[in-house]
Amino acid sequence: MQMQGLASSHAAAAAGSGTKRRGKSASGGGAAATAAPGPGTSPDDFGSHRQGGATIVRIETDDLGDIFDPVAFNSEWTPGEVERVVQALPGLRLPFDAANVAESIEALDQAVFEARAKDTTSSLVDADVDQGNGGFAQWGDVTDSLDYHLWALSLILGTPYRERPMHTRSEYDVTQLRYLRRVGEVQPAPSGAGTAEVLRRGKVKILKRVYMIQLCDAFQLICPGEDAPGTAIDDALLELDIALNSRSPAATAFRTAMDAAAVKSEAVTTACFAVLRAGQGGAGPSPSPAAAPTPAPAPPPPSAATVESVYQSLFDGLPPGVAGSSKSLVLQVIAPNKKEFGNIAVVSAGAYDQVLRDWIAARMPGIGDAMPATPFDAIGKMLQAVVTFASEPLGASGAAGQTGGAGATTGGGVVATGTCRERSTIPLSLPSSRTRATTLWPRAYRACCPSRRLTPWWRSRIFSIPP
Repeated sequence: MQMQGLASSHAAAAAGSGTKRRGKSASGGGAAATAAPGPGTSPDDFGSHRQGGATIVRIETDDLGDIFDPVAFNSEWTPGEVERVVQALPGLRLPFDAANVAESIEALDQAVFEARAKDTTSSLVDADVDQGNGGFAQWGDVTDSLDYHLWALSLILGTPYRERPMHTRSEYDVTQLRYLRRVGEVQPAPSGAGTAEVLRRGKVKILKRVYMIQLCDAFQLICPGEDAPGTAIDDALLELDIALNSRSPAATAFRTAMDAAAVKSEAVTTACFAVLRAGQGGAGPSPSPAAAPTPAPAPPPPSAATVESVYQSLFDGLPPGVAGSSKSLVLQVIAPNKKEFGNIAVVSAGAYDQVLRDWIAARMPGIGDAMPATPFDAIGKMLQAVVTFASEPLGASGAAGQTGGAGATTGGGVVATGTCRERSTIPLSLPSSRTRATTLWPRAYRACCPSRRLTPWWRSRIFSIPP
């Protein structure tokens, strides 16, 4: 490019032209002074393109200000200007944090110090203006002081310069994208445009927004809105460009249709239809989508049962007059070695109700989930449910070694089942000594059939006793 040797010869070029720069030294610390007209267009003062209400941060540097010296620059930056610095000089890999923009400028200041540069951006810009903006006109807006001087700074530091995309509400600049630039087209400069803008327009590839919408729909991507910031537009264009460069059936179908078209920009709609046909199997075989993984079974809902609701389920539905005996049987099932639990009168008076509640609490939520929708109406079914949890090893349901304040211990017995020939199966936790069976079985019978008298030969005629 004709500007590559400018960094070493700008002084002579500027002197030969007789042009006096509108520099800070000539204007008393940054005030704009009238410059002699030249063949090109001079950039506006630094900061004149800022949007109203932008945050301004003053960042002092040691070396940057000696090299980067646009007219009216006084070490003040907006976050947007700092972000543009980072984008324009990608080779320097400057950091950027919108919450700490000073970090970016300090890193640039370090790069200037390490370059040991002696030139200034203003001298390069002035020399290029004298040559009709022939150097920068292909890279950006010659009236933009920030971009013009960043371009000059890239020449001084010997690092690549990335131009600012010419995005508008209806058109997107795709010049720097590998495949989309083939889809874009050069738009002529408007009538009456200056030489610099004509040069710039002759290089830029533009993709109309209407085509961008069609492409995003075809490839199932999100299209940026009309008022989206430049960074969002850049990200969306890059994502689309990557999709077009892939080896997917959709991208292959799109490229095939575009290659066959004489005018690329006019074939976008046709190529998008080819993408849709490829997705429906009309453009050749395509891999079947992977089957969705089988969802994991939902965990069971937490139990809504409480200790009191379980207590009511066990005893409130039984026939009148058997509540005391049924509680006594439950107590003997869970702690068969506690003789005091056989005193039905004491149990009926509620002396051991808290023991029962503590035992239930130790087996929540398991015992709560096992309760029926309505309270038990038969003592046999109720005792079967109790035995299910009484027969668990200690700690199986989070139970402690003791049950309640009475100190009744669980375990220590042999679970067996006796069958009442008149009613139902009655499970009991028998003690290890078989001699106690003659005491427990009659009690079970009385609880099951309280209206019948127990005969002396109850063992052979009333119950079928397991061996």
